[in-house]
Amino acid sequence: MKNQFYSALYPEDGNMLLFLLFQFFVSFLITILITPKLIRLVVNKNIGDKPNERSSHKNITPTLGGIAFFISLTIGILMFSLLNTWLPLYLFLMGLSVLFITGLIDDIRVLSAKAKLIAQILAISIVLIGIDLDSISLHGFMGFEEIPSFFKFILIYGTFIIITNAINLIDGIDGLAALLGIIILGIFTFFFFNLGSISNMILSVVLMGSLSAFLFFNLSKKRKIFMGDTGSMIIGFVISYLTINFLSLSNADLGSIGVSPQNAVYFLIGMLFIPLLDVVRVFTLRIMKGLNPFKPDRTHIHHVLIDCGLSHAKSSLIISVLAILNVGIIFTLGMNSDVNIFVVIMLISAVMLQVISFLKNNAGIFNKGISLTDGTHKMIEYFLKSLKEGASVVFRSLF
Repeated sequence: MKNQFYSALYPEDGNMLLFLLFQFFVSFLITILITPKLIRLVVNKNIGDKPNERSSHKNITPTLGGIAFFISLTIGILMFSLLNTWLPLYLFLMGLSVLFITGLIDDIRVLSAKAKLIAQILAISIVLIGIDLDSISLHGFMGFEEIPSFFKFILIYGTFIIITNAINLIDGIDGLAALLGIIILGIFTFFFFNLGSISNMILSVVLMGSLSAFLFFNLSKKRKIFMGDTGSMIIGFVISYLTINFLSLSNADLGSIGVSPQNAVYFLIGMLFIPLLDVVRVFTLRIMKGLNPFKPDRTHIHHVLIDCGLSHAKSSLIISVLAILNVGIIFTLGMNSDVNIFVVIMLISAVMLQVISFLKNNAGIFNKGISLTDGTHKMIEYFLKSLKEGASVVFRSLF
């Protein structure tokens, strides 16, 4: 029996959009009301984030903002349970609870990378119980259509671990993880809305509402709070779950939302391009230097922009705009099954790496009286010069 209070909003009665807006507003309101209390609690307990040599902030700052994300998601899922009982969503909440507790402990007293990995594996194992392995497909990615169950287990664990930690690592400056989360979740919302997948939409919309409210505090100078590992791992875990559900769509479903089935995986890579490129680049640089790939430093994309003299807000905005443009390019070209999206992604990666290289070699460029426009022109000139030199080397090697 549907709860009468929510019956007017129930999506099966044709009010799906209204129901989602209601969920977004409730999540937004919960975060707005809870966050000031979290700030006071953290300040009183003196458990804020203390700056170190790789920090982008100078003062002790309240953390644990991710608590509001967890509360919002829990309430959103429980509200949905008043309308419909869906076991996979309950299992997801159980797995998320494990990750939430792990992040909470890590934010208060630092956990080792090994301890966090074990907790992530446990959380994934709980969620895995509710995942239909038979429906998961790579849709022809690199020639693979159907894959054995054993490799599906590897795919699921790998997807969760890589994405969760990639989002966690990109959370280094104000607003960045929240903005990228909103962009990715917004795209998932659009797709699942057109497919009528209410459970996936609830996760996306509720977390988007919470992240939108969180930005008011995260970008504030007087009431600032960080989401901490608690928040970044929640964002990554939700996106990982939606990614697996996206891979579970049929070819017909993918076609109905404008995604060519054989380009489905490439499109997911495009959505997550910035965090994935950043983690691959950083880990590669550390390994090449003979360092532990998990040892923190200031080589992330956002650190490079900050070191060039850009503010946190400008750096986060630039990276977010690049993420949107990247998704737009890949989605537009990916609608055509004849386009080799792998080549497109490689070209975009080359451009991004060249730009990062230029900025890395010109630290403080925006502190030297150079405008953002002039700096952009210099980056383009640097890239074209590098492209010309690279083409010359290839030409000489071939001829």
